[in-house]
Amino acid sequence: SCVELFHKSASHVLGGDRTSIMKNFVTCGKPVMEMFTKLIELGLDSVESVYMLHQLGARHVAYGVTRQDYEAYTGPFVRTIEMCARPGTINSQIRILFRRFWQRATTMMLEGAVESRVSASLMQAPKGTEFAI
Repeated sequence: SCVELFHKSASHVLGGDRTSIMKNFVTCGKPVMEMFTKLIELGLDSVESVYMLHQLGARHVAYGVTRQDYEAYTGPFVRTIEMCARPGTINSQIRILFRRFWQRATTMMLEGAVESRVSASLMQAPKGTEFAI
């Protein structure tokens, strides 16, 4: 499946213990591919897409995903699209568009990750203070 191809390609790029991040990706791959399809249909700048990607980025904080991980997945994402597309449909222009799509989507996910960290820090009592309502 395309999800397994993406997993193999990303695992090869990441190597070492970072591949554990990908194990759950194979399990939840169908919803991930459905999400990519929905994002393409809606357009990345739609309110729904921005919200979806910010939420997804916030959840990836818990998985330990870093900015470098997002960057490392760019090549595997594009290669997976190429392998899963009908023969002859992917040319250099389409490859560039998918690369830009991935980079824009991951930028929004990183924005969501930052927002979630800021929100979490605002909910904590300042150090050295007692809890108060």
